[in-house]
Amino acid sequence: MTKLRNAVLAGVLVAGIGGAGVLTAAPAFAAQVATPGGTLISATGTAGQDLDVAMTGTAWTLSEPLGAVHIELGLPAGTVWQNSFNGVPGTERIPGNPAQGYTTSIDGLTYTIYPQGTTGIWTLQINTPGLVPTMTEVKIPTLKLGQVTPTALQTQLTFDLRQTTDEIKPSATFTWTEDQPDTPVIAPAIGGAAAIAGLGLSGIVFLRRRNAEQA
Repeated sequence: MTKLRNAVLAGVLVAGIGGAGVLTAAPAFAAQVATPGGTLISATGTAGQDLDVAMTGTAWTLSEPLGAVHIELGLPAGTVWQNSFNGVPGTERIPGNPAQGYTTSIDGLTYTIYPQGTTGIWTLQINTPGLVPTMTEVKIPTLKLGQVTPTALQTQLTFDLRQTTDEIKPSATFTWTEDQPDTPVIAPAIGGAAAIAGLGLSGIVFLRRRNAEQA
């Protein structure tokens, strides 16, 4: 009975997916293509230090103008996006709630970083005024990634331009090294030994001089 019921459920599931055609339907932006022209730069710093998330060159050139683009930034465990666009703070999307992201205006475009409500994945959204499709080049501002708990950490970060059909996903490694406090053990030991040796030698010389004077 169990095998029969499982077989029936499996048949319904396959028929449901195949019949609906949801998984095989082409997205509305399938024709959009982007040409990569930038590289995401890896960064290293000490624990607790904010790291710049930056790209060299032009990030993407679009084949067709768009009024808005979405770039998935992700949010690796133990990290947090800071309020910084090219080194300048923006404004909180929801005043008093930095966990909901930040927004700013750069060269007439609106840049917003925020966590998507359903997935929690952090996204950079770029809008033209009135969402008029005039954007042909996507430039990513330098953002800042911080740590939730300052400790040694290494993570991979990938930018994913969602409007395109090709694989435009530059990635880089971000590393926080744990602070190593100075432990002056070896240097004083060497210095102390040298000082003792020096005193010993001076004592020998002094005794030899006294013996010479007595003679």
